[in-house]
Amino acid sequence: MDSPKTKSELLRALEAGRREWDTVLSQIDGQHLSEPGVEGVWSVKQIVAHVAGYEEWTTAFLNDRLNPGAGILSAHDAFWQEQLDAYRQDHPDFPAQMNATDDDQTNAVVVAFYDQYTAQEVLEREQQAYQKLLSAVQATPESQLIEPGTIGKKSIMEILPDQAHGHYQGHLPAIQRWWAQHQNQGNL
Repeated sequence: MDSPKTKSELLRALEAGRREWDTVLSQIDGQHLSEPGVEGVWSVKQIVAHVAGYEEWTTAFLNDRLNPGAGILSAHDAFWQEQLDAYRQDHPDFPAQMNATDDDQTNAVVVAFYDQYTAQEVLEREQQAYQKLLSAVQATPESQLIEPGTIGKKSIMEILPDQAHGHYQGHLPAIQRWWAQHQNQGNL
């Protein structure tokens, strides 16, 4: 996937990726969304929860830049630190600080948090997370989106695909394969 170069290209890519994501997810019967083994041990519900976590962080990051001093990202990070603290009760081997977790550990905390919700609730929360992300991107000036070195050495424009539409593309093949096998086995 080519990285968008302008805000309008980014918005088109977000919306196109979203349409495909929603189309695939809408084809899966709700009763099957929590079945494990779609991608590793994860269910569709857990994949969607994982994606929501990335969308939420990116939205908090963008909104923090749009509202300097509001502490939006700090509040977001504090919430996830609380989730890690609770998670560590059963997983004491995890780092004590969220900013010290690796990707797999972060994903485990996010998915564990979302496991308390039904599959339908997770889908709805992720849809809301996407809408908030889309609104934040729309509100962010293009100059801030393309500013080099915003996150590490990359601009927001460069990292955003991996937080949304590119992230969908990374998980859709596993979901589609699993659902096709499920249908072919007559497990409906």
